[in-house]
Amino acid sequence: MYDRSCNIYLIAPVDKIITITFKQKNGNFECDNNHDNYIDSLDGWNYYGHSYPATNDPNFNFKTRKQSFCQPGTVRAFSFNAGMIQYRFKFGGGFTFKVEFHENKYPCTIFIQGSENIDGKIRLDLNAIHTRDCTIYIVQTRYTKGRFIGLSLEITSMNIG
Repeated sequence: MYDRSCNIYLIAPVDKIITITFKQKNGNFECDNNHDNYIDSLDGWNYYGHSYPATNDPNFNFKTRKQSFCQPGTVRAFSFNAGMIQYRFKFGGGFTFKVEFHENKYPCTIFIQGSENIDGKIRLDLNAIHTRDCTIYIVQTRYTKGRFIGLSLEITSMNIG
């Protein structure tokens, strides 16, 4: 008997990216090709049926963003400061993984949750570094410590062209 599919949502500060390492399987289960037992990693989030960044975003191929994460020793570096692990296996199974945060000097697509920092300011210095559109996803879950009581966005400078 299989339990439902479950998700682990990972988020780091906006100036970090996440790397996960599969350490070991716990219990007696094997991932299979018919997707009854699986552990997958997703570069970005799938939240209430919506994918972030969007599945049709031309900068990020959705098919390469989702990868199997079922063999001990597998390492997955996410492109953003957010990622997730999706899993399903028979009751009694489990797994262990390690999470690391690495500096991202030039964040482009970022996820912000609640009170991300003390002064409430996020700065993206894009200039000529990124040749694609950048996006800020504002994440508000019931578990977010800080609550947005209204939101004010200010763009201090922009060059187009």
